[in-house]
Amino acid sequence: IANDRGRTEAWAREFLVGLDLEMALAKLAPAMVEESPELAMAIFDSIKAVLPRLTAASEMGIALAKRDAATALEWANSIGAHSERTMAMASVATVISGADPARAASSLKSFLQKIQDEYTQRREKDRQQAGVKAEDEFQTSELYEEYLETNGNVLMQPHTPEADYLLKASEQIGFQLAKISPHGALAWAESLAVQIAQAHAISGALSGWSTTAPRQAVDHYMIHYGYDTAMPLYLFENWASQDANTAAAAIYDLQNDGQKSAAIQGVTNGWLESENNLDGLIEWVAQLPPGIDQDKANLAIIAQTSDANPSTAWDLVLQISDPSVRRRAAKDVFALFAVENPQPARSALEAYHAPAEEIEALRRILAVVESP
Repeated sequence: IANDRGRTEAWAREFLVGLDLEMALAKLAPAMVEESPELAMAIFDSIKAVLPRLTAASEMGIALAKRDAATALEWANSIGAHSERTMAMASVATVISGADPARAASSLKSFLQKIQDEYTQRREKDRQQAGVKAEDEFQTSELYEEYLETNGNVLMQPHTPEADYLLKASEQIGFQLAKISPHGALAWAESLAVQIAQAHAISGALSGWSTTAPRQAVDHYMIHYGYDTAMPLYLFENWASQDANTAAAAIYDLQNDGQKSAAIQGVTNGWLESENNLDGLIEWVAQLPPGIDQDKANLAIIAQTSDANPSTAWDLVLQISDPSVRRRAAKDVFALFAVENPQPARSALEAYHAPAEEIEALRRILAVVESP
């Protein structure tokens, strides 16, 4: 493709048929953008099958946005098929957000409003045909299930499913905006037309804020968004990559166990990412209460360190409280340990307390390593 795109297209159209041709064109269209956006769009328009068109829409959005943001936005908005236009816009907005987050934010907001308005019109027609009055709309999934059981009619959900394709873009734009204006990013996130996109944009904004002012980001989260117990993962990951000890101490200020669990995972990830004071991380994790959070933290350390230092990883395996989790980790780590240094591995196995079948499985691993 890189050598002669025109000849590649001619060859594909001459020798390929059906889905093979469509997939080839889906790869060619984004590559053609560099040479001629118009030709790339023409190739895209000639693709008929759904999957190749979706693939091409996403990749072309990236290629066009890198070349010319205005052309990319105009093209994405011009696509007729709903899923394709949304995948294209997701790619375009994500790329633009790196250099011009304000433009990306404005474009995504207006696009999301447009597709939600269109969806609302279709949904209203569907509601009227089903004979459901607006005042009888259900607000919970339980009431919706009760309605289905009683009436047998299936109503469209309140928010457009197209928004699902825009969640990562919403998060990325929120992240980039927050580096410029955290409160502005959050205001933009809350103004989006679809609730699930709002949630992802808010998460992205708080995450972006935590890269520059983690304490303020966490405080703001606890005051305004503490109901979302998943958010601390990224806030504390960013914080710990900068100052692991302070981030770890701040976990105790959180409001509930769900928040704390996410924060523990975040601190572990950020501490590992920083590559600073691994011994300090191991010591901190050892002080956590035994249970799921400590097990997850130890598994994260094991995953990053077992290749380089299997004996240390083995010591962490011994700290895992869940027997099934420990058994899987022991098998993986012991194989590395035995290959690196069979004799200490044998001694470690003799001191390992586990069910007989688990011990036997590890002995077989050691036997294979020690066999001539």
